[in-house]
Amino acid sequence: VSKNMKERYRSFYGTYIDKFQIIYNGYDDQRMSQPVWQDQGLKEKVDGFDGIRIGICGTLCQYSVIYTKLLLETITHINTSHKKVKLFHMGKEDSRLTGILKANQYGREIYEYLGYLPSELCLLTLQKMDMNIIINIRNQGLGTKVFDYIQADRPVIYVGKKHTELADFINRNICTTRKELEEAIRN
Repeated sequence: VSKNMKERYRSFYGTYIDKFQIIYNGYDDQRMSQPVWQDQGLKEKVDGFDGIRIGICGTLCQYSVIYTKLLLETITHINTSHKKVKLFHMGKEDSRLTGILKANQYGREIYEYLGYLPSELCLLTLQKMDMNIIINIRNQGLGTKVFDYIQADRPVIYVGKKHTELADFINRNICTTRKELEEAIRN
């Protein structure tokens, strides 16, 4: 799914070196031929918020608990300066995230769990966001969500380790500190 992953597998399977191809995976335009909001309650949650909406798909803590905490701390900090910002999360629930939310008393003013949504509805929701977030620390690979985010045509903010294959692919709004993340959200 990426140049670095192709080279990695070519080194494992030298006999088949010429048979490897890069196939980017993610967004499926055929599934989005007739986009429709099927869930009125979900639409009202998203449209009813009048501040800055940030979307994220997948599990927040899967790649980094540290950067998930940084994201939530940054949103809380921005909200104390009278800017309303909320993270809308679609994907699997995560017990580590639940623990972080409870331990820090983060409430619905900064975080809204929307559930595990079908990909068509997830993409429609991402398109309603002001920006979308990717948390990543893996050196290689692009993942699938980046292509959904590109299709959503909203700004993408990368939170995580610099100089990864995904960070280099996104190439802007690469954030490792609260200051960088706050600046990216505000801009």
